[in-house]
Amino acid sequence: MSPFFLLLIAVAFGSIPLRLMAMSLNAYWLSQKLRAEGHPAQGTLIRVRRALRARYPEHIVEYVFPLPGGEEIHDSYRVRSTPWDRPPAEGDSIQVRYLPHDPQQHQRVGDEVGPSQLILRGVLLGTVLVVMAFAVLDLGQELGP
Repeated sequence: MSPFFLLLIAVAFGSIPLRLMAMSLNAYWLSQKLRAEGHPAQGTLIRVRRALRARYPEHIVEYVFPLPGGEEIHDSYRVRSTPWDRPPAEGDSIQVRYLPHDPQQHQRVGDEVGPSQLILRGVLLGTVLVVMAFAVLDLGQELGP
């Protein structure tokens, strides 16, 4: 097998864990920035849709929160619940933190990514990358030139 093909496989499969790590880093940095500069706001759930997935129902929850100038920011998130959990309901309130100069940059309170979560994700994704690297190298040796 050609080295180019092995490199192509490595890049194709290696980019997934790298992209997930980049997303985790961005969420961590946003959490830190919101902790330092964020303003609190109370949001309201405006629509809850149910989407069945795997064993437990998954809800797509849309919410809105007001800014001091009267503008409203709309967003959504997904949440899984077990059959004995109370699903989110329209009209429920949630807490969010947003950046005053860019309110589109916001997180629900409780969704912050801390250092321990970032380290755990990094270790897991790093392990996946190492295993994938060994698999690609082994594949290259098995198939030969």
